[in-house]
Amino acid sequence: MGYTIRNCRATSLVEIMIAVALAAGPMLVAIELVRSNSQAARFNHDRATARMLLLDLVTLLEGESLAGLKQYMTGDRLSDLLSKRIVLMPESAREPYFEQAHNILGRIRGRLDEDVDPQRPGLARLSLTAGLSSGVTVQVISLFRPRASERLRVDVDSSCTAGGGEAGDG
Repeated sequence: MGYTIRNCRATSLVEIMIAVALAAGPMLVAIELVRSNSQAARFNHDRATARMLLLDLVTLLEGESLAGLKQYMTGDRLSDLLSKRIVLMPESAREPYFEQAHNILGRIRGRLDEDVDPQRPGLARLSLTAGLSSGVTVQVISLFRPRASERLRVDVDSSCTAGGGEAGDG
């Protein structure tokens, strides 16, 4: 009784495993691209939200006198001001605003520099900085005249820098 080896055209398990491995490579690359893009989108959203909230704080502080502004530059007074704003908002706007603000509450630092330009006496610079949980610092700088209680919109600059440490360092 002799055994004959037949020429089978059936697919073997080894061939299937090789095909799966070849198909898995590009799929893993695609999954990694989607994951990294979603992380980048979240990062950009957090940064843009922090910038918007800091600009909102600048708007709240515009009408303050120089002495009033100096009071807000100590401790967590800027976060307290933002929290008060949230409480005074209409209920329909309060929850979405708070969801955006909770990431920077307690991480806001301010700096006030008087007479920043000798050519324009009375011009002050207000720098608000928020440190995000991702280690990124978002900063908004506004130049204005606090004594006249009328804002001179000379420049508003916002920037984001990556780095460790707490917001306001340096």
